[in-house]
Amino acid sequence: MKQITRALAFVFALAFVAGCGGGATYLQLAQQRGGESIAVVSLSVNRYSSGFRGGFRDVVRSPFMVGNARRMVEGLEQQLAAHYAVVPATEFVATEEFQSLAQPRPDVALPDFDGWEMPFFGYSYAHLEKARLAPEMAQALAAATGTDLIALVYSEWGAKTGSFVPTSKALVVTTLSIYDASGKLLYTKRTNALGTKTLGAFGSVVLDENSIEEWVGAYFQTLLDLVSR
Repeated sequence: MKQITRALAFVFALAFVAGCGGGATYLQLAQQRGGESIAVVSLSVNRYSSGFRGGFRDVVRSPFMVGNARRMVEGLEQQLAAHYAVVPATEFVATEEFQSLAQPRPDVALPDFDGWEMPFFGYSYAHLEKARLAPEMAQALAAATGTDLIALVYSEWGAKTGSFVPTSKALVVTTLSIYDASGKLLYTKRTNALGTKTLGAFGSVVLDENSIEEWVGAYFQTLLDLVSR
């Protein structure tokens, strides 16, 4: 029953994938706040419960998912740099002020920066799935990074199976949220993208060195969508 409920929730998330809630579009926000300093403070990568072969933890703790999380942060930093003055994670992730704000980590993949994990800062699973922060946490993170704005990302990886041919492709659903230093949510959007290659039948898809670029590539496609409108 849990798997059915989870699957339905994932389907509904895709149906409302353009969901917004921070008021402005990304480009409107960039026009209003462009040039201000921004830091990517959190990125969490999760596995959708169906589609993969192997246990849940085997995927979210795999060297392929964890090993690419830093690259995913740096990719977002590059995209944000088109409109903002980006303070890279390498400048603050190891600081005591930043690390001291960490909350208990959910069972997700988190980026590693030379032995320093970029922590999770949410207070609930809802915070994780919606890429949200409590206002006081957003304020504290802006202070810890010394920036005007902060960004966080939640990326969920799964497999989408064709309606007529039961083969699967990589599916990535990504949510990006941006807060200001007062703790106000300025922008949030959720979008999805598919990989380009067929990876096998539903339930037999493997995340490994041969397939990882399908999810990473789809993630970067979601970033392009999130910051282009």
